Amino acid sequence: MMVAELHTWEQVEKLAANFEERFGYEPTWYGNVDEVYAALKESLDSGVPKLEGQDPEICL
Repeated sequence: MMVAELHTWEQVEKLAANFEERFGYEPTWYGNVDEVYAALKESLDSGVPKLEGQDPEICL
């Protein structure tokens, strides 16, 4: 059974840009678009980053 996604990757990209501006680093994410959106939104709303920064030593 497929679940409809509530958000788009374009929305995630916009929040990620806001996240980077606010917290000073580019967040790393993986998983479902709605989960990523929620983590970014919660980070921006609370002022506490919920995602880690990118590690240049790791290539996915």
